[in-house]
Amino acid sequence: MKHLETEQQFEQLKNEKTVFLFTADWCPDCKVIEPELPKIEEKFTEYNFISVDRDKFIDLCVEHGIMGIPSFL
Repeated sequence: MKHLETEQQFEQLKNEKTVFLFTADWCPDCKVIEPELPKIEEKFTEYNFISVDRDKFIDLCVEHGIMGIPSFL
């Protein structure tokens, strides 16, 4: 899964078929779902799957109402 690098990239990708996974390195629930993510990406190839580090992009979380992780948008 690709990782979000900038807020500008987020703005561009949100206008495309993109699924954002809000996550963090320290999140135990995020680690639980991690092994299943490649299967989901393979099944839904028409979508971009982008991992968003909650700690790096907290403003995006606030803006989009992401209150807990893991969260998909």
